[in-house]
Amino acid sequence: MSVPWLGTRCAGVRTAELARPLGIEIPLSVSLHIRLTFRVREENPGRLACWLDRSGRYGTTVYSGPVRELHGFAVGLATSDQLEDEDDVSRVRAYVERALPGLDPVPVEARPCWLTVLPWHADAFAAWQADAVIALAGHNLFKLAPVLGDLLADAARSGQVPAGLTPPSRPAA
Repeated sequence: MSVPWLGTRCAGVRTAELARPLGIEIPLSVSLHIRLTFRVREENPGRLACWLDRSGRYGTTVYSGPVRELHGFAVGLATSDQLEDEDDVSRVRAYVERALPGLDPVPVEARPCWLTVLPWHADAFAAWQADAVIALAGHNLFKLAPVLGDLLADAARSGQVPAGLTPPSRPAA
């Protein structure tokens, strides 16, 4: 059996589509960007830290972190810095050349990353309910798994979405 979206989309990306037949409207914006991995020039660099640069000093806002399996460092454009009309690969490579001289500026891996963003904040998450079904949506939810697990367990026990997961009544534009 062939599933065309398998491997390129997950329930997170399709949450709004899956919830719509239940009468749940989720204002989820979905987009795609590229995260590149670059080799570290130093043979034994020690521990590498995650990095978020919002300074604008090097022309763009990036997030990054070590990728041990590739002896590398992944760099991607932050959600707020995505531009549809520009070449994201060139922008990330230019950032690495200017800001991260310890990396070889030729990427060894390119990974597509799906973004699922709610309109009131880039890191927002919320849950909607229709009868016994609760639909959860937001960006980077895996990072919040322990907290979300507890909240969703409470929702399953009580049959109600907890206040901490309720979307704002009037999302900001």
